[in-house]
Amino acid sequence: MDKPDFVANFQMGGYCIKKIQLQNPFPVLPVENIERKIKFGYAIKESRFDESRNAMVGIADLSVQLVIEAPNDVEFLCEIELEGLFTGEDISAEEFDDMLNVNGNAALYSIARANIASITSLAFNDGKIMLPMVNFTKISFPDSDEAPAEPKDN
Repeated sequence: MDKPDFVANFQMGGYCIKKIQLQNPFPVLPVENIERKIKFGYAIKESRFDESRNAMVGIADLSVQLVIEAPNDVEFLCEIELEGLFTGEDISAEEFDDMLNVNGNAALYSIARANIASITSLAFNDGKIMLPMVNFTKISFPDSDEAPAEPKDN
């Protein structure tokens, strides 16, 4: 069966959640005198041509950490680490790496974002936390040797 024209040549083959951590001292989500910090980091673990699949294969890791600080050093923490497997057919190694940096991380971030919304909706008596959308094109530096060495604070 031929692949329809609208199907991308870059696909997620699967993912796993490697770690989930929750530390919650708040029965109710605080709304005043708090500071919310979001940190994330990512790494491309592997990117190579797989002859048996006749395709590029890549593995990416993404970690997202949400911290809410309240007065008296009280802190909420929700952290998730994911690993994704990606494939690319009829694509150059350079184009695949660019897509892995941008599209791969965006796909993993959307999974992390949904999980954190679900976890926080269960962690608090009322409310949930929805992380903001992230533009991985602006932070991935796909066309240079420069890459984010440390997770970003937002």
